[in-house]
Amino acid sequence: MENVKRMKYKSIIEDLKGTGDPNVMAFLKDVARIKRLSKKERDYCLQNRWSYESVRKLVEEFIPYIIWVAYAKMDQVKTLSVLDLIDEGIIGAYKAFELSEEGGILSKRRVNNCIKRNMRRAIRRDHLLFVEEQYEEEM
Repeated sequence: MENVKRMKYKSIIEDLKGTGDPNVMAFLKDVARIKRLSKKERDYCLQNRWSYESVRKLVEEFIPYIIWVAYAKMDQVKTLSVLDLIDEGIIGAYKAFELSEEGGILSKRRVNNCIKRNMRRAIRRDHLLFVEEQYEEEM
């Protein structure tokens, strides 16, 4: 894997398509159907953050970033797949919007940090489980 920080989103998508995993292919097909929000739609969704549909659309705006971060962190995982990390990133984005509903300030940086934090937690759990399995095999 080359330097991911310099990779463009489209080249990451092509690389993921090259894996041939049917689950990844189905996910990428679903992602391709998502339309980007216009500024007017985004402002409307931000004003109506309490509705599930608005939050879903706002989270979908972060899907390319989530895919990029998950791809960048793939060298740190032992048993997780890229889809597992993407799922954790999506959960992190929902958590960020949930925190903003509780009175917190919503910013792009906060959403990005929640996405990364959730992925790091999943990677730590993965490492702990992997080490535990190794220890049990030695016993």
